Amino acid sequence: MKKIITMAAATLLVAGSVVAQPKINVSFKMKSNIVSTDFDRWTFLDYGGYGAIASGLLFSMGNDNVGIELEMDPYIAFNSTASEWFKNFSLEKYNAWVSFGKTGSFFLRMGSWDDRAVNCVTDGALLMDGIDFSVYNPGMISSITTKNLSMDISSQCGSSSSKKLGAMFQYKNGPFEIRAGAMNLNFLGDENTGDSNLAVTDKLVFGVDTFMAEIGYTLKNVGRLTATGKFAKEEFALAAFYEPSFPFLKNLTALVGFTGEYKNKNKATAAGKDLWGWGIDFRARYVFDRSISVTTINNFTMNQRDVASGIENGIAMENMVNMLYNVHPRKNDLKVYLNVRHYTGMNAAANGYKPTLLTVAESGNASKLDWVSNFRITNAFEYKFNDNAKLDAGIAFNILNCFSNQDTANDPRFDIQIPLVFQVSF
Repeated sequence: MKKIITMAAATLLVAGSVVAQPKINVSFKMKSNIVSTDFDRWTFLDYGGYGAIASGLLFSMGNDNVGIELEMDPYIAFNSTASEWFKNFSLEKYNAWVSFGKTGSFFLRMGSWDDRAVNCVTDGALLMDGIDFSVYNPGMISSITTKNLSMDISSQCGSSSSKKLGAMFQYKNGPFEIRAGAMNLNFLGDENTGDSNLAVTDKLVFGVDTFMAEIGYTLKNVGRLTATGKFAKEEFALAAFYEPSFPFLKNLTALVGFTGEYKNKNKATAAGKDLWGWGIDFRARYVFDRSISVTTINNFTMNQRDVASGIENGIAMENMVNMLYNVHPRKNDLKVYLNVRHYTGMNAAANGYKPTLLTVAESGNASKLDWVSNFRITNAFEYKFNDNAKLDAGIAFNILNCFSNQDTANDPRFDIQIPLVFQVSF
């Protein structure tokens, strides 16, 4: 009898260790520009010179109950020194989470991460960076709030900076889910304003500067509804998103959203008026068959800016169409795509090819709004060596300052890049 009990106990221990065995994932990605030129200056083999996060090493380990995640960016700039390397080195993600309760209905996460509840519709991007697909996530392109609350509003904490830390609690029950979190978007303090904490009164101070709340509900054969809010000192942003799910459109993935923001007049300087803004998102991807898919991402943002002459209404816009062709659907080893991005902005090359809010005051002509259109056209391919290694490469044409209403200051300019992205993961 003792032997039976002993064997049973040993079996349970072994089974428990197997069930608790964590899954480990490791991924390395490097983004480079093989060639970059504006036909005045040529740069070759700029390793780590492509995209916002040049290279990254991602490590994650966990099971159904707990997990940790760590992503670092050991950025090596062109002709950088050792001191510059250490200065640019950053932890993009570092967080841990635990799932508990009945069927994991409760979830707690702490650290820095950039997950979102809404679908950003980015399956067609492959490994290429946002500048060759879409720079922005759902929300607004430009924000008038101090903490940029409306930009990427669905981000649960925010990444791309080691200054961002947060904690989030989540509860799920069938089609319903709710999240609440507190985050510090300037962990080391804001160097410009010194506003590092959310001080309610002289005797009540929070160590964080932003709170977030989100509610989601899924209706069968109708879609998913998500409402998000972010709140900071004297400013806030609210958003509502809808993701359709119709039985007769199974090949469609889409997102429609509206975002609004508000900034108290105490934060405005020149005119002393409250500031506001809003943005509209429309994203859709349709898969015609296993070989062809088309994606479009669009955002229109309008908000007020506090400029020297007073309050001006400004706009920013991004529109993208992507066509993806899977050459070998069965092997799934070679894909090619054509991506066309249109965005508004001034001096786009210096701005990372991102849209910039434009106002009348910036044009020097009070009779019309300054308007500059820019295009980035990318033709790229992705080759899959095996299940663990991929390589993306292509050629990107930038056509800057098109259709400008300024006659001399912004003549059309052109530049070319040949990006290459390499990823190995286990």
